[in-house]
Amino acid sequence: MVETLYIRLGSQDYDPISWLIYSAREQEIIASGTLPNTQALTELTTKASDRKVIVFVNASDVSLHALNVPAKSQRMMRQAAPYMIEEELAQEVEDMFFAYGEVTDDSENNCYLAGVERAQMLNWQTWLRDANIHTDTIIPDALALPSNDNQWSMLSLDNQVMIRQNVWQAMTLDQGLVEHVLAACLQDENATLATYSPFDFTDQETVCSVEPQLEELPLALLAKHYHEAPVNLLQGEFQVKLTKSNHKQHWVIAASIAGFALVTHIVMTAVSLYQVNQEQAATEQAIIATYKQAFPDARRVSASNVRSQMNRKLDELGAGSQDASFLALLDKVQPAFASVPQLKPESVKYDGKRNELRLTAVAQNYQAFDQFKAALEKLKLEVSIGSQNNQGEQVVGSMSIKG
Repeated sequence: MVETLYIRLGSQDYDPISWLIYSAREQEIIASGTLPNTQALTELTTKASDRKVIVFVNASDVSLHALNVPAKSQRMMRQAAPYMIEEELAQEVEDMFFAYGEVTDDSENNCYLAGVERAQMLNWQTWLRDANIHTDTIIPDALALPSNDNQWSMLSLDNQVMIRQNVWQAMTLDQGLVEHVLAACLQDENATLATYSPFDFTDQETVCSVEPQLEELPLALLAKHYHEAPVNLLQGEFQVKLTKSNHKQHWVIAASIAGFALVTHIVMTAVSLYQVNQEQAATEQAIIATYKQAFPDARRVSASNVRSQMNRKLDELGAGSQDASFLALLDKVQPAFASVPQLKPESVKYDGKRNELRLTAVAQNYQAFDQFKAALEKLKLEVSIGSQNNQGEQVVGSMSIKG
């Protein structure tokens, strides 16, 4: 996708939010602005619907550490690393989430971890989810600044200053704290400070080389260099796998949905054939063949027992004697399954007294459930969404559908 929406979230829900739409092909800004708080994020929902979304978060909420961890495997190294920095953390290790970065040009360290309070990660994801904005990339903002050997980068945004010292050292500070942090850099004659915003150093002793850069919108600078950031916080329990980027998984889910639709069609065909008592040999063979196609494990199938076996399948789905109503409702629901191939049904039950279909489904993200609900409502069906839970890399949810 050529255009990308970049969003910078603050630490609290009342912090201002900067956003920018940038075209990598044209190398130009399409639109930009600032929102007063997270409640206004819905103003970006439409802009995010057909664009890739990259999210920056305040690096002051992220604790960056470079360690040399003696371990025989990466798994053991990642298990031990959080406890090596336990005394440096403001929270308990169990309350923290750790993402791991990739740095290849450091001969002294082998483990790069970014610690974030788990509650803060959940806040960021909740704000985006409530606005129906989906992303697979969250980056600490200061790590998206340009990085060069022996050169610090500095950028001002919303009364805060982002500073990047090297590939894995970066921070975001309030304006009043910058002078103390920069003291070591300004007094090092071998250091270079690249400033991407106007700063006044006349009252400070400056030995290093200060190199003002071409000024531009802060998010535009981050947009141009975000791919150089060595870490994406959406890992492990917070990892998001978008089905559109997983071609193989996309076709597995699509095939499963198609199979479910095929079974529905076969059931309706078989019931219809027996209602009109079509006993011709050719029709009987067709019924047996289609039944075996839907239920390949079935044995001893003949024209005389297909109906009873089909009724047992309907009973397993909870249809009982209400098979006609069940099939009618299932036929109404089928277009919604076809329009949202990312959602895969796991179990279906039918309440004949309420004419209600109860469905348990699995998808890769919450967006698929929202899309499926919208598709059902377009079909004039009543939909009630039940609980939705993360299970590994998938989301499992329940819903009830009334005709």
